[in-house]
Amino acid sequence: MIWLAVAIGLVLTVLGATASAALITVSRADLADAVSRRLRGASESLDWLVSAERELAAATATTGLGIAVLAAGLSAVVDAITGALPLWGVLALLLLVALPFVLISGYVLPRWLTAHRASRVAERLRPLIRPWARVISLFLPEPARRPVADVRTLWRQGSPGAMGSDELAMVGSVITFAQRPIREVMTPRTKLVAIPEGAAFDEIQAAFVQSGYSRLPVYRGTVDEIVGMVHVFDLLKTAADSVPVRPVGVAPGSRSCGD
Repeated sequence: MIWLAVAIGLVLTVLGATASAALITVSRADLADAVSRRLRGASESLDWLVSAERELAAATATTGLGIAVLAAGLSAVVDAITGALPLWGVLALLLLVALPFVLISGYVLPRWLTAHRASRVAERLRPLIRPWARVISLFLPEPARRPVADVRTLWRQGSPGAMGSDELAMVGSVITFAQRPIREVMTPRTKLVAIPEGAAFDEIQAAFVQSGYSRLPVYRGTVDEIVGMVHVFDLLKTAADSVPVRPVGVAPGSRSCGD
């Protein structure tokens, strides 16, 4: 019975820790892809972060349960073996056998299993984790829609050094920007740098040099009537007398930037 408890604890510990490592790695990769698509202008939903959080909670709970069962089983084994040993012998056995056993099963082995195959491991373990995640979700509070906080939590749960603070700041900034309403990022008309319709090539070039922007709006008559946009790259690809004016979209100020 004691060895059965040790075996069950070992299986639960390895399963939970391996699932956690794989899910974190895969979720971080998915998050990086989502940010990349956002940077290219795509509309990317982050609702999957909620299910990822549930799955990670289930995997973590499995690991904790496994460690508890494993510790109880190992304690019984140690008691049976060390009945006649002095205290220092018991401590030595715990430090040299029990502790490394728990570390290997709960940390080293899961990291080794997911080092180069996290996606495949996550795909195989998700069917086992998802039912448990549904049970766990019954006892967890309803998640607030705070994807930036979820992003930072997910990023920090990965292996140390896998992502630096610069990458974390970029991810959080992109998602924060995508959630802000357009009216909060609009430039006031008094500070708007724009080009009059029909401006000469030299005038357009000078406006880009002085402003430092890569895109400038084109207005007709006054800045209240924007008719298009000029991109600085177009100055390098077209003739001086044919700078293309690109169309611009119109959106209400209440819409989020990510939309």
